[in-house]
Amino acid sequence: MGENTMLVQQDVLRLGILNVKDRADNPAIELIANTVLYGKKIGYDVILEGIFKKATYDKLINQLVKAFDGNVFAYYLDISFDETVRRHNTKPENNEFGI
Repeated sequence: MGENTMLVQQDVLRLGILNVKDRADNPAIELIANTVLYGKKIGYDVILEGIFKKATYDKLINQLVKAFDGNVFAYYLDISFDETVRRHNTKPENNEFGI
């Protein structure tokens, strides 16, 4: 990752910092928004990474797309559940949260 690039990881903010469940009213949504917008404010390229369920994060994602004037690249990784489990098992923290 280059200089002036900020990586905002949903799991770090939601689980690592706030330790909250992934539900519609979780406080990580506001923390994610504030962190991403702070990166924009200081002139960083911001990468927002995570699994964002539409029902939970739709408002957040739309807010951020609007804040960045549509200057956004979005990527969706479509892999099988078996591959997801295989990748999960390679992570050092794989015992911290279940499949």
